[in-house]
Amino acid sequence: TINLAAICTPADYNTRPLDTIYSNFIDALPV
Repeated sequence: TINLAAICTPADYNTRPLDTIYSNFIDALPV
């Protein structure tokens, strides 16, 4: 998840790693 977030949004990952990882994790879930 961390690697995926870093690749998808490097800028957001550097500034807000937790928010970016959490957002990517939620977006990845099939709701």
